Amino acid sequence: MPDYELITILGPTASGKTPFATALAAELNTEIISE
Repeated sequence: MPDYELITILGPTASGKTPFATALAAELNTEIISE
């Protein structure tokens, strides 16, 4: 997998962004920054 500096996840309210971001962060061994 290529190295990424930033991954942005966008979508409507209650569409599963947080569970997806959590799983992706675990897979990439990184953290979530949410604002």
